[in-house]
Parts: sequence; C-alpha cells; structure tokens
Amino acid sequence: MAHVFETREIERALLNTFLKNKMVLKAYLDSAEEKWFTSIQRRFILSKIESNYRQGKTVLTQTLFEHEIGKGIEKKKRDSYITEWNIISKLKVKETPLSLILKLKDADLALRVANICEKAVEHIERGDVGVASSVLKQESFLLESNRQEKPFSVLTDIKKRKDLLMDKMKYPSKHMGLKTGFHRFDTMTGGLFPSEMTLFAAVTGVGKSSVMKTIESNLIKQGKNCLHITNEENQLQVETKFDALISGIPYLGFKWGTISDNDMKKWEKKIKELKNPSVGKLVIKEIPPYSTVVEVEKTFVELEQIGIPIDVVIIDYMDHLMPVQNSWNEIDEQGRIAMDCKSLAVQLGTSVVTATQAATVVEKKTEKGKAFGKLDVYGAKRKIHESNTFVGIIETGRMLEQKKTMGKSRNEECDMKWDVYVLKNRDGAVFKMNAVLRVNTGKVEELDRTLNRTQGNKGSKNTKKAMTKNKG
Repeated sequence: MAHVFETREIERALLNTFLKNKMVLKAYLDSAEEKWFTSIQRRFILSKIESNYRQGKTVLTQTLFEHEIGKGIEKKKRDSYITEWNIISKLKVKETPLSLILKLKDADLALRVANICEKAVEHIERGDVGVASSVLKQESFLLESNRQEKPFSVLTDIKKRKDLLMDKMKYPSKHMGLKTGFHRFDTMTGGLFPSEMTLFAAVTGVGKSSVMKTIESNLIKQGKNCLHITNEENQLQVETKFDALISGIPYLGFKWGTISDNDMKKWEKKIKELKNPSVGKLVIKEIPPYSTVVEVEKTFVELEQIGIPIDVVIIDYMDHLMPVQNSWNEIDEQGRIAMDCKSLAVQLGTSVVTATQAATVVEKKTEKGKAFGKLDVYGAKRKIHESNTFVGIIETGRMLEQKKTMGKSRNEECDMKWDVYVLKNRDGAVFKMNAVLRVNTGKVEELDRTLNRTQGNKGSKNTKKAMTKNKG
C-alpha cells in the first residue's frame, strides 16, 4: 500500500494539465485541493495558477510565475521553485485531469483511513478496545472523500442573485436550455441544461438510440456542437444511421448499398449542408465497451483544445460503461456509473444525455397497456436519483403500411407509436407525450395534440384499424 501515498508525479502531472489549457482550468481547477500537494513548491504553483485564472481567465506563464516568485519568495529559496516549475512544464502527460484528480482523492482517503487505523491501534495496545471501536465508528463517519467544500452564502446577500435575475429578464433565451426539437418536452422542462443529466429508458429495440440521435440532429441545426459516444454500435453503423436520419433515405439502402442515383445526390446535398457555418458539428467517437467516463472526458478535452467546444454529450449507452472507482456489487456498480455520468456533466459544465435498459416488468406492462413506472429501470434505482430528467418510453403499437408484392397487396408493420413518460422533471411537473419512430430512417417525431387525442388509448375506429396491438 505504500505506493498509494507516493503522489509526487501525479501532483506534477495535474499541475502540468493546468498549465496547458484554459478549458482544463475551467473544468477542473475547483476540484483540486491544496492539501493533496505534498511540497510547498507545488502548493505555491497551484495557488498562483488559481489566482492568475481568477483574475484574468488565462493560464499561468513562466514569465508571470517568475514575477510572482520575485515578489513573494526569499532569494535563496527561489531556485527550488524554478526547478519544480521546469520539471512540471516539461512533463508529457497521457492521463486525463479527471483520472489524476481521482487518484489524488484516493491517496487522500487512504491517508485518512491509515490515520484512523493508527489511532485505533494505539487504543487497542493500551487495552481500550471499546474506545478503539468508538474511534473507528466516529472517524469513519466523517470520511467524505467525494465531497468538495463550497463557500456558504447568506440569503439576504442578494446582489449577485439580483444581477442574474435581471439578466434573465432582459435576455430570457440566454438562460434557457438547449431545444431538443420536441415541443412539449422543451416547454415543460426548458430543454437540456449545462451540468445536468437526462436519462432515457426503454426495453430493447424500442428506440433509445434513435431518440438520442434525433435530438442531436435537431441540435446541430441550431448551431450546437454534439459529441456522440458509442460503446454499443460501431462507428460505421452510427454514421450510416445518421446518414438515413439526416437525408430521409431508408437506413437499409445505405447498409446494403442499394440506394438509387437520385438518393445518392440527395444524400450528398444534405451532408454538404452540414458544412454551413451556422450548423453545429456532430462528432462521433467509438470507445471500447465497458470503458469509463474518463474516455469520454478525454475526447471532450481534445475537442476543446482544437476549437470545438461541445454543448451536449450523448453516451449510447450507460449500461455499457464501467465505474471509475471499484464497486461492491452489480447494483453498486450501476449506481456508480450513473454518478460518474452526472459528475461528468457537472465537471465539464455540459449537458449529458444517456440511456439505460428498462426492467423486464415493462414488457409485461406494455402487453397490458399500463404506464411506465418511475422506478422501472434495470439495476440500481440510483440511476434515476442521479438524473435531472428521467424519460421512460413504451411502444403502444405499429402503424401498417400497404405494399404490393408480385401484384398482390399486403400489410407490413412499420412505424412504431410511443407513449413517452417524463417521470422526473428537475423543476416542474411530470407529464406524458406521444411520438412515433419512423423505423426506416430512425427519425422520432412528436405527435401533435390533435393526433394525440385521435390516437389515444380509446382511439377512433379508423385509428384502431391503422394500428396493430403490440404483442410485446
């Protein structure tokens, strides 16, 4: 265990990331604690990185650092600070800031645990077993390795809040969430907000991936940049599905290479339109199944560094991630993964949208025409607790399409009708909406209110004829 406490190189690596990029500072500086740094020189460098960023929102340069040393450090001690700076600035760091921070948190926790055990052992050696037990209980309760202290506020100090409120009144759209393109969802929730997580759940094959891709296609039309992380479908499959969604050409035509010349021209035109400066960028990144969110964070930071700031991160999907830290069992693992996704949103100041598998009970509910339940998810219920917005989707039927084969007409099931339940809404009421998945292209469309009433559970005779009852 001795190596856990040897954090010098980790400390240096984290400081190096703070010297390289302003976006890293913005995302991670508040997470770094002075007590993690085991030398006075590294603590000094951290303090100057922080004060320089607070004042000018820039990274600390060597010139500024040497100026600060000249002001605050005795002449005979300055060489040790310069030496430490040179070591840090020349490092080649491969790990992400989040990974380094987690290692330093673990080391801090290990040190605190060791100190508690040492106190308990001292009491045991004196024969005070009861006291040792009490020490272990009391001190262990105070271990909060994952909590970050924040400054307190007094409710009557309203200047900052008043300035923000006035800005909201003057520029309301500036403070609203990003629009998903689903009118009722955006109206009821305000859209997708930074530092928040939206979680979709449905049984296999209903279309969790399709709804997330549809949201992305709507967001880039508004000039927003999206990072699509795939750990289930391969990258080519994702690209091909976006081709179908954006062009309106059936997916199988792309997959099987059977599209017509006219469709080829239509597709090329649609893709070229995405190069318009007013259109946001859609970046697709395939990561290995059962990676951690560290891989997501790494891609996010790389894109920031090349000038592509990401507004929304889509992770398709949560159940194929692994927790950053070890878990006790499968239930704890699922909860920790959800916590990692939420922490990623908070840490990066972006919106994270992901999906999880619905519990098997949902299939039985679907057969009986029952609603999606608030806790009907696979694994830990902590997934819902961590999310700011939770959405459950149930298939309610298939629309029929008439096709002719060898001169004969026959009906085929195609588009899938959904009941969409927003069962957790961060700031408002829960609600239900209706949508349809266009199976051929993967596009999800919200059904308007008139159609919702027409195609409700007790729809008209014509509607019932147009729908087939879902058999599960």
